[in-house]
Amino acid sequence: MLRRILLHRESSSVLADCTINMAVDGIYRLPSDDSLSSQIILLIEQSFQDEIFALKRTVKKIRMNLNQTSNYKNGDMLEKFRNDLSLDISILLASQINIKEIDIRILSQDNIGSYVIKYSRMNNTSITNIVDYEKINADIIKQDTILQTFTMSNVRETMTNDPQHILTTNGWWLGPVLCTKNKNETFIMAHILPLTNHYLFITYFNISSVDINQCATNDVPFGGTHKCPNNTKCFHQAGKGFTLGAYECFCKGPHGNTTITISGQELEWNETHNDIPLKSDINTCECNPHLCKVKYNRFLRTIIVIIQSIFIVFVAILAAIIFQRRKIKIIKHSMWILLELVLFGAALLYASVIVDSFGPHGIVCLIMPWLRELGFTIVYGTLILRIYKMLAEFQSRKAHCVQVKEKDILRILFFISISITGYLLGWTFVNIDHANEDLSLEEYLLGPGFTYKNKRFFQTCRPRSWDYLVQFAEFIFLCVGIRFIYSTRTAPCEYHERKLITIVIVCEMLFSTLLHIIKDCLWASIDPDTLFMLSFCRCHCTVTCMIIFIFCTKLCYIFRPVNEEYTGRDRFRSLPDGVETTDLVTKLQSNGDIEFGELNIRDMDPEEIRAELKRLYTSLHVLKTKTMRKDNPHLTKRHGQRRKNRRFSMQAFQRHGGASSSVVGGTISNILGSGSDKHDHDPTKTPEDSTGSHNETTHLGGMSVYRASIDEFDEMRGRALSDVTIPSTGVGQRVTFK
Repeated sequence: MLRRILLHRESSSVLADCTINMAVDGIYRLPSDDSLSSQIILLIEQSFQDEIFALKRTVKKIRMNLNQTSNYKNGDMLEKFRNDLSLDISILLASQINIKEIDIRILSQDNIGSYVIKYSRMNNTSITNIVDYEKINADIIKQDTILQTFTMSNVRETMTNDPQHILTTNGWWLGPVLCTKNKNETFIMAHILPLTNHYLFITYFNISSVDINQCATNDVPFGGTHKCPNNTKCFHQAGKGFTLGAYECFCKGPHGNTTITISGQELEWNETHNDIPLKSDINTCECNPHLCKVKYNRFLRTIIVIIQSIFIVFVAILAAIIFQRRKIKIIKHSMWILLELVLFGAALLYASVIVDSFGPHGIVCLIMPWLRELGFTIVYGTLILRIYKMLAEFQSRKAHCVQVKEKDILRILFFISISITGYLLGWTFVNIDHANEDLSLEEYLLGPGFTYKNKRFFQTCRPRSWDYLVQFAEFIFLCVGIRFIYSTRTAPCEYHERKLITIVIVCEMLFSTLLHIIKDCLWASIDPDTLFMLSFCRCHCTVTCMIIFIFCTKLCYIFRPVNEEYTGRDRFRSLPDGVETTDLVTKLQSNGDIEFGELNIRDMDPEEIRAELKRLYTSLHVLKTKTMRKDNPHLTKRHGQRRKNRRFSMQAFQRHGGASSSVVGGTISNILGSGSDKHDHDPTKTPEDSTGSHNETTHLGGMSVYRASIDEFDEMRGRALSDVTIPSTGVGQRVTFK
C-alpha cells in the first residue's frame, strides 16, 4: 500500500488517497499492530525518540501549571496562556529541528471553529546548534482543520468515544500526508495530546528526513521488504528520506568481487520486471552464481572414498601379518617396527584423499597438509633411513664393524617428524590468525576458479608460498634418498631391498612433482573433479606401488614353498656361468679343493666363511707342527707327564720355524678377530710346555680348536686333508682329527 501511495502521490486528485492513518466515519481509532499505519507510527517513534521525550516533558510541565490555577478558563485565556507558558514551548520548538510547528488549541463546544496559538519559526531562521527561542513566532489565529480533513469536531467525537481514556492520556498520531498538492502538509504527521478538557497540544513532525531501511531485519519497521534478487546483498542508502527503494543490490559473484549493482528504485517502481536489461542483469551468473557453479560428481567421489577405505583396511591387515611374522628372517632383517611405521604413513596418505573428497572448505584445507606431510615423512623418511643404514655399514673405514641399530633409525625419524609437526603447527596458527583479522577461514584459504571449457565457477584450496616451500622440501628430501642409493650401488643387499626402495622413491619423485606442477600452474582453471582424480592416481602410483614392492614381495618370501635352489641363487648373486652354489658348498665342506676364481667371499654365507676359516687354520697348524719336529729332533714323542726340569735351547726353533709360524699365526689371528689367543712362545717355558705333549683346547677367533699331541700328528702323516672332518657348526665348537 505504501508503495502504491508513494507511486501515485503526485498524480492523485483526492488528498485522502495519499494520506495514511486518518479518521474513519469522523472518529479516529487506534490501528492494528500489523497495519501500515502501525508500522509508520513505530518507525517515527524510533526515529524521534529525543524529540518525543522532550515533548512529553514540556507537556507535563504545562499540565501542572494549568491544574494549579483557573486563570485560563475565561475569555482571554489564550492571551494569558501565551504570556505565561510560551517560553517552554518556544524552547522546545527551537531545540528540536524535526518539529515543524506546535499548536495550542481550545476545544470549543460549537462547530463554528476554534482559536489556536500557532508557534513556528521565522522564515529567515537558519538551523544551527544554538537554541534561539526569540526567533519563534506565537500567533493567535482561528482555524478548525488540524490535518487534511481531520477537524476539531472529529477530536470531540474521538474523545467522546474513548471511554477508557487511552487517547486522552497518551494522545494519538495522524498522517502522514504524502501528497504533493499541499506543500505545507507534505510528509507531515500530527501528534495530538490533550492537556485538559479545554486545551489540545498538537505537534507537527516533518518526517521527510526519516529513512525507511528496507535492508534491515524484520524487527525494524519495513525491514526485510527489499526486492533484491536471491544471492544478492542489500545495502541501505542513508539520507534518501521517507521513500521506498533507498537501497542498492550488489551482485556478489563467485569471485567474491562486486560485479553488478542494481538500484532499489528500479526494483521498487518496476513492478512487473519487464525491463529487459534489468531482467538480464538479474539472471546473470554474478547475481545468481548457483546457475554457473561447477557441480561435483558425487557418485565418482563416493566410489573413490570406498576404494580408499578398502586400501586402509588392507593396510591394517598387512600390519597385523607383519607383527605376527616379525620373527621370520626377512621381516627381522627389515626391522618390523619400521615396516609398521611405513604402513601407518601409508594409511595417512590414503586418508588425505578421503578428506579431499569432501569438497572445498576451510577445515579441509587445514587437515589435508597434516595428513599429507606426516604420511610422506613417515613413509619415505623410513625408507631413506634404511638406505642410510646400508651406506653407513658399507662405507665404514674403521677397524671395527659399524652398525646402525634400529633405535638409531627411530631416533632420527622422531626428530624429523617433530620438525614437520612444528612447521605444521606454525602454518596452522598463522592461517587462523590471518583469517580472524579480516576474513573468515573459508574465504582466506579458498580461491576462486573458472573452467574455460564449461564456463563454470568453483572454489578450491589455493596454494600459497608456504605450500611451495613444502613441495620444494619434499623434492630435496627425495633427492637425498637418490644420492644415498647411488652411493650404495655396489653394496651387498639381501632380498633386492635396495632395488625395490629405489623404484618406490623414483615413482614418488616423478608423480608428485608432476602433480605439484599441474596444481601450481592450473589450479584456477582445471575442473575440481579432474584435479581430484589426479590426486587419487598419484596416491596409488606411489603408495600402492610402495606396498606392492616393499611388502608383497616379503609376503611372497614368507608364504612360498621352500626351494633350496632358489635360496642358494638368492644368496650367491654374482656367480660365474656354469657354477652351481650347491657345488661350492659341497667342496667347502669336504676338502676345499675349489678354484679361487669360482668363489666370491661377498656372496658367501657367514656360516660357510667360518667353516672355511676353520679348515684353513687346521691345515696351517698341521704344517707348523711338522716344521717344528723337523728342525727339533730332540722333541719327545712319548706320552705321559711333562718333565718340568728339562731345559733346552729355543734358538733353533726361533731361527728356523719361529718366523714362519709367527707370520702365519698372526695372519690367521687377524682373520679370526680380536678374540683369538696369542701363540707367541714364552722363553721360560720348556719345549713340551710350549707345544704340549698332551691334548689341549685353544680358543681362536671365537672357535675352540682341539690340538692333538705330537705323536698323534705323526700318525696323521700321510693322510689326505680330506680325511680331516670339519663339522659345519657354529662358532665355539671343537674341531678334532680322526
